[in-house]
Amino acid sequence: MQKIIFLLVTFLGLTFITQAQPSKKKTTLESMNLHGQVESVREVSYKAQKNGDNWETGEISGDTRILFNDAGNRRAEAWYYGGSTSPHTRFHFTYDADQNRIEYKYENADDFRNSTTKYKYDRNGEKVSSARYDSKDKLLQTEKYTYDENGNQILLERYDADDKLIKTIKNEYEYDSKDRIIKDKIYYDDKFYGYETYEYNTEGKMIAHMRFKPDGTAKGGDKNKYDEHENKVEWLSINGYSGRETKYTYTYVYDEHKNWIEKWQYEDDKLKYIIKRTINIKE
Repeated sequence: MQKIIFLLVTFLGLTFITQAQPSKKKTTLESMNLHGQVESVREVSYKAQKNGDNWETGEISGDTRILFNDAGNRRAEAWYYGGSTSPHTRFHFTYDADQNRIEYKYENADDFRNSTTKYKYDRNGEKVSSARYDSKDKLLQTEKYTYDENGNQILLERYDADDKLIKTIKNEYEYDSKDRIIKDKIYYDDKFYGYETYEYNTEGKMIAHMRFKPDGTAKGGDKNKYDEHENKVEWLSINGYSGRETKYTYTYVYDEHKNWIEKWQYEDDKLKYIIKRTINIKE
């Protein structure tokens, strides 16, 4: 479980969710807050262990390696577990001339999970449909997407391999004066599921994301703080079932490009992981 939590906490971009995203597309480097013409990144997470009065790296918990294209988007990623020399999971990404992702391949050690997803876009660069295939190129499901005037997704329609509609997800947004989403009402198959709220700091970074049931009862969320480099230094995670709050805090060591190369991760003020980063930049 700790391994899974680490991967979710540490890395951006590989959790595919139905929540709408802003129309302004960031490159992977921008999303990861990486600076310079980065060609590759390797992040190795070690369990922290104490040696006398000092903390040092212990057992490897996770190892993620990412390759980028010249436009700054992820073209390949591999996850290694527990110090293994063979990747457990691989991801491959293909883009068109406008850097729209047109294909995503997922390869897992349990190859029955392997799949390929292909995407189509309109002339404005908005993703309008996707189709997912298994490892034998058999169609599994398709999705269609609709957006509002701000470019945020307001409707997802999911179909099975026989083109039968099996799921719809609708979003109704409220915006602030800067066209940022501050409230998102969510409907699954036309049934009101609940809503989510968002707050931002003066730099536009999200500092609070809270979730609520249809009757307004809170069901968890997240609160964040950032340093001067816009990296997260505190994440308060509120469990949607128990209401328990877990505080994650982070300290960083930066290189000359203002990219962090070492991160210490604490859980409720107890050091849990030391993450080391190797960044290759094209000079």
